[in-house]
Amino acid sequence: MTKLTFYIVSSMFFFVNNLNAQSNNGINKYDSLNAMPDIFINKILIAGNEVTDEDIITRELTIKEKSKLDFKELEENTERLYRLGLFNKIDVIPVPTDSLNVIDLMFLVEERFYIIPVPQGGFRNGEFSKFWAGLNLIWNNFRGRNETMSLSFGIGYEPFVNIGYAVPWIGKKEHFFLSTTAGYSKSYNRSLKALHDTNSNSIPSSEENFANYNFKAGFNLGKFFTREFSVTSGFKYNLIHTSQYEEGRTISTDGKDNYITMNFNGRFDTRNSYEYSLMGSYYFFEYTKFGFGKLVDFNKVNFEARKFIPIKLGDDYAVTLASRFFGTVSFGGTIPAYLKEYLGYDNIVRGYKNIVFEGDNRGGIYSELRIPLVTPFFIKGKSIPLAKKISALKDLNYKLGLYATVFFDVGGVWDKSDNFFETPFKNGFGAGLNFILPFGAVGRTDFAFRKEGKRFVPQVIFDLNASM
Repeated sequence: MTKLTFYIVSSMFFFVNNLNAQSNNGINKYDSLNAMPDIFINKILIAGNEVTDEDIITRELTIKEKSKLDFKELEENTERLYRLGLFNKIDVIPVPTDSLNVIDLMFLVEERFYIIPVPQGGFRNGEFSKFWAGLNLIWNNFRGRNETMSLSFGIGYEPFVNIGYAVPWIGKKEHFFLSTTAGYSKSYNRSLKALHDTNSNSIPSSEENFANYNFKAGFNLGKFFTREFSVTSGFKYNLIHTSQYEEGRTISTDGKDNYITMNFNGRFDTRNSYEYSLMGSYYFFEYTKFGFGKLVDFNKVNFEARKFIPIKLGDDYAVTLASRFFGTVSFGGTIPAYLKEYLGYDNIVRGYKNIVFEGDNRGGIYSELRIPLVTPFFIKGKSIPLAKKISALKDLNYKLGLYATVFFDVGGVWDKSDNFFETPFKNGFGAGLNFILPFGAVGRTDFAFRKEGKRFVPQVIFDLNASM
């Protein structure tokens, strides 16, 4: 918001200087900064949106024409526009009018690429034998309406294909939204218990494992009641087929489970950024019903709370205390192996990478301190050797930044029949670097430790998502 502050302050001094000059001629009573008048907004102008429909931008704004300018509200509105994920950069520019304390307020936006073919691939669980590659084709801002169409596929280890469509705002005064998805995948079993392994916590190898073939299709419809609070309900059809049937791997005795899930959730979100939050809160609660009176018939409740508290250490410098509390509680009938809860795979206690903990329920608290080393800034594409040679890239702005982190994670899993208070919770700790990258990406390197007996076991973790 540095440029926003610069523009607004410059504009205020412009008005005040003009008022002082007129006061000396007896035209106006204002004669000092102590009597600085309020600034009012005449018109709100939108510029730079070559693809995005103007109302997609203006419907996010709470500031109105013919109203007094509130700097805090203006900053919050700018953050809302960034959270749309449509723009690389947003400048807010006051445009003087004939009236001394009235301005036109211009939002100058720089749009991102909207059709993004992103190559993807890697090594599952860090094993070279589990290589996969594919493409994630995303059409953001479809029709200029902030709708999203996506096609994602991967080949090699655990091949998959998914398609999706989402509309984030339906209606004018009423704010509904919907999404629909369908996909097919082959995935190897994650459950050690399904392999009758009760002595190990290592990720099972594919040679000793069996595969699940999954088809699912679903639809969700939701509504925003305020700009921060929304509710969603949806249903999904699921078909699971195991390559090698044994008792416990599916609920049905033929190795094929098909069932419907229905869910309802509520969400309250005041974070300043979805990609890398530095202030605000996020609360989520979801109830899901799996199956209805047939073989699959049980329930899950998921809840999550995230809090980001900025701690100011100077006029222009603050660190952020970030915390995440989460849990899943299951009840009802038998839970198949493929719907167990895990700490491991893609949801780890840092320090326990490639180690799996399995149960019907899970819970944990992750916390970290985010320390800015290089405050996020923008660099023009023409300043980057590779980008300046490509016309589509050279005129864009690229956001970069660097944060250090110090973290402590604790989590555990337990079965429905277990005593929660006897759960062996695991903890890990360490420090890391978070890289703020262009187009909303975050690169992460964590140097984590866990304690085993009297010794500390180190790990290095790489990821392309923020930890919370």
